[in-house]
Amino acid sequence: MSFAFAAPEWLVALAAVPLIYAWIRSRDRARMRRRMECFGPRCLGQGEASQASWWAFATLGFVLAAMQPEWGRESLRTERKGSDIVVCLDVSRSMLATDLVPNRLQSAHKSLASLVMSGVDDRFALLAFSGETRRLVPLTDDRASYASLIAIANPSAVRRGGTDLAAALQAAREALDSESDRAQAIVLLTDGEDLEGRALAMIGEWQNPIPIHAVGYGTMTGSKIVVQERGRSNFLIDREGRDVVTALDARNLRELGIRTAGSYRDALDDPELLALRNRLQKDATRLASIDDLGRRGSRFAWPLLLAFLCLVFGGRMRT
Repeated sequence: MSFAFAAPEWLVALAAVPLIYAWIRSRDRARMRRRMECFGPRCLGQGEASQASWWAFATLGFVLAAMQPEWGRESLRTERKGSDIVVCLDVSRSMLATDLVPNRLQSAHKSLASLVMSGVDDRFALLAFSGETRRLVPLTDDRASYASLIAIANPSAVRRGGTDLAAALQAAREALDSESDRAQAIVLLTDGEDLEGRALAMIGEWQNPIPIHAVGYGTMTGSKIVVQERGRSNFLIDREGRDVVTALDARNLRELGIRTAGSYRDALDDPELLALRNRLQKDATRLASIDDLGRRGSRFAWPLLLAFLCLVFGGRMRT
């Protein structure tokens, strides 16, 4: 059974115990001498000589209580804490592909709304990214307001095109509160396209990786990208005039999950992200349980009780 003091700086106050004992003893002796001089030995009160001991033990109890002794394990009812979750939503033009109905981006919007509204104890942030990253919503527990802002995460929310996945993950890490005692996670909603190709190398440099839970949107066969031009819907073409076809890159997303102790899932298999919600809840519960393991119980009440009893019984003997 481990033993420690939470406030050991009060140890110096123990020096007051012998000083108080000596002071009260000298005071009582002087009082007894005066009584004997005036009235004789028969007027000497019973228990006078023990007053110093009672006060010394009372002082000792107060000092030990101030030092906050801890031992054993305190039985606490553990309540699950929510998680801090930063959602990185890919708004690059490849997310406009129609291999999911109506397209990848709209499917991601629906999935995210479902995830947020089921996160009763969680705080969410929202980052939109393509060639650059923009924070649309900081960490908040206002789920209704968050859900209403999901729609603004579209290609026009970010000025630079392309896909820089590494920049998005770094911005997500910075959006988290480093002092928080909650579970933390990054939820990545994307088709896996990473034109810069720096994401896997970057997370390898993280000293304390944040779990990345990636959700892949799209199919392995791929689809053309529908864009709006002059009020008309057209397929996106490359520099050579050919239709651009984009497919889901699940391999990189799965690797991101493995390297950060996170996860990967296909949006087709979990469109409402129920499995992801269960995983986030388990992580938060496990963190709360780990926080309580080995926590010593505070036992300051025992020396405080000693001090109180010494004052009570010492006072009775005096009277």
